Amino acid sequence: MLHWIAAPAGGPETLTAGAAPTSFVVDLAGSLSSECTTTIDAECSETTPLTWSSGVMNSNASMLILPDTLTQRFAPGATFEWKVRLKDGTNAPWSEYATGRFDTTPQASAWQNSSWIGGGSELRADLTLPPGKSVVRARAYATGVGAFELHLNGEKVGDHILDPGEAVYDQTWL
Repeated sequence: MLHWIAAPAGGPETLTAGAAPTSFVVDLAGSLSSECTTTIDAECSETTPLTWSSGVMNSNASMLILPDTLTQRFAPGATFEWKVRLKDGTNAPWSEYATGRFDTTPQASAWQNSSWIGGGSELRADLTLPPGKSVVRARAYATGVGAFELHLNGEKVGDHILDPGEAVYDQTWL
């Protein structure tokens, strides 16, 4: 599910002051899974690019649930970029695009040597980089049945409170 918030009047990506969105377009780019099957792409590999557009959606919704026929084709461990633009019911032009990104989880085999870190109510690990190495990009996969906070170098990551959101855990994982 992709979610966005229409900016208040005054910014470059805003709608007409006081007007509510009446239409949106979502565009997505990433990589297809090697198991994908599609009539659009003759051959698929983990490096096969995927571009998808919702087309104009005449709705005031602020979220879009991506179709299963699309998400089942996502490559594991891939980064997807998405953007949304809005239009209101006036004759004003479309808003500028607002952008976002998300990652899909790695293949199950990537977790075979994983283990829980820490214990009790706090899970913690110290990691040391080899000499001369630096971090270019890092991902932390964190979840819990109930609320948790992720900290990095003693600082809370993000501004969310009580992550993940409410869920029926035998049906949905957030």
